[in-house]
Amino acid sequence: MATLLQVDGIGSRWKHAEAIHQRFQDVICRLDDILCYGMEGIQVLSSMYSSGQLLYQS
Repeated sequence: MATLLQVDGIGSRWKHAEAIHQRFQDVICRLDDILCYGMEGIQVLSSMYSSGQLLYQS
């Protein structure tokens, strides 16, 4: 991102790259949420899923 910013400035390419970066960050946070509950146990993860409390369910 820093290289793109240096080369192109804050143009359409940088804005597009920033949007993609944000989507990846969202996916990582949602996977991390599932992983953390899974580490607490399958029952906890199942309960969170059943009650619709996982990040990807909101």
